[in-house]
Amino acid sequence: METKKTVFDYIKVLWKESFKEKNFKKGEVIFSNEEDVNFYVIVSWMVSILKTAWDTKKEVARVTSGSFLWEWIFYWKTFKDAEAVCEENTEILYISLDKLNEIEKKNPKGFFDFYKFVIIKLTNIRLTDTSAELAKIYKLTDILNRENYIWGEGFLNFLESIKSILEIDYITYIENHPFVDGVFYYKFSTLKDYEIKEKCSESINKDLTWFIKGWDIMFTNKTDNLFILPLKTPLKFKGFLILGNKEKNFNESLERILKNICLSFCSIIEQNQENNWKSLDIGNLI
Repeated sequence: METKKTVFDYIKVLWKESFKEKNFKKGEVIFSNEEDVNFYVIVSWMVSILKTAWDTKKEVARVTSGSFLWEWIFYWKTFKDAEAVCEENTEILYISLDKLNEIEKKNPKGFFDFYKFVIIKLTNIRLTDTSAELAKIYKLTDILNRENYIWGEGFLNFLESIKSILEIDYITYIENHPFVDGVFYYKFSTLKDYEIKEKCSESINKDLTWFIKGWDIMFTNKTDNLFILPLKTPLKFKGFLILGNKEKNFNESLERILKNICLSFCSIIEQNQENNWKSLDIGNLI
């Protein structure tokens, strides 16, 4: 049976003409949000890929030995919109765009084989990720459309189902007060089996960012990885979903999945609020 080739098998063909070696220390930046004409291959250890959203850096991926960084160089895109940081002392191989162009002229078959390997590998990874995303979106949409989720046990079961599909540790729903905009309180959490109804501190406001570390949020530890989903309709700000993991990091895939169900989730909240507004004790909730 033929052994599958790795990126290093292809590099051997091009080695004398092309790739250079460089060692980075733990915490050192390989590249950042700037012009960079190099394509990188990780030889050893692990690298974190960070992107900035709403002035907050978020880790979107971790890559290890045999992975490559910035395939866009094959399309002459040299401005990198991410930051690569070494998790440990890391060995890297890199090649410049000019060198790739030289190889293409001198060894077109070797260059094409390497290019094809890079693109096919990345395409397979992304198709797998996309299929997984679509499957989760389908399951979540099915749950959202299946029945009405009334405040209480039904809504908690609803949150538990979402937690299970997304494979995360916990979910907390923070509600924007239905009558006093900007006043937030904890409503439900998969960590509790009852309706909480506890007012949030002033640090919970409409400016929370998508990706943050655990801090002043009920039931979270400072080391937890949190994903903050603002729940908005065209007319109203309904609150937040706080998705938490004790160890695992979140990535952009989760953001795309949740954006697909956000309005449906807001509709369920709206329905509950309309059904229960007469029984709410406004004074006690603010």
